[in-house]
Amino acid sequence: MNVHNCSIPGRAVRRRLFVSALLLLSVTACTPSATATGGAADPALATRLSQATAPTRRLHVVFEWNMTDREFRVGGRGVLRLDSAARARVDLFGPRGETLAAAIVEGSDRMRIMPPAAERLLPPATLLWSALGVFHPPPDAPLVATSVQGRTTHLEYSRDETRWRFRFENDTLRHVEWTASGGRRTVELTGSSGFGVPATGSFRDWTEFRELTLRTTQVEQTNGFEPDVWILPGER
Repeated sequence: MNVHNCSIPGRAVRRRLFVSALLLLSVTACTPSATATGGAADPALATRLSQATAPTRRLHVVFEWNMTDREFRVGGRGVLRLDSAARARVDLFGPRGETLAAAIVEGSDRMRIMPPAAERLLPPATLLWSALGVFHPPPDAPLVATSVQGRTTHLEYSRDETRWRFRFENDTLRHVEWTASGGRRTVELTGSSGFGVPATGSFRDWTEFRELTLRTTQVEQTNGFEPDVWILPGER
């Protein structure tokens, strides 16, 4: 009888040990990768990602686009001319082939748009580069945090109430979020169409309830562009 009574606590102890081992394994499986940087700002990592996403070829890209907001829905065809990492021109054509907007972006903060009223159709310079899969650090906000977990990298920039958050997968830009007292804007990228150009890029202004989506249909490498490509209508 004594032997039988002692066997029950023994089984209970083994059961508790087994459950504890399972809990330990589950906690270990959920622990972040040891490659995480701990959130400290790493400027070298940001520089490497900027170089990894920088265009190295001159490209001519054709895409379909559509935009929706609270007042209207419009779409058509578009053309992107990418002069390596130096500059880019984007043209949006309407349903009848008319030019609705043309913009030239240089660097992360220089952008010209014609006509001026078309500014609402396109994101600001840093976000426009992001929609093309190109990472340009915001010029007015310092890097405050970086983290790496497996193949995913996060960068965060901040100044006052403004926050920029970038997410990369395998060094490919996939998500950007800009938040400030005036609202929130995001860019989502999916797929690849070659030469680093994403298959789909979506820019959303959450405050204005506006979304612009670009779907790449053709990507070609070119030797160069005519000089007047970099002159917008009305600038002559």
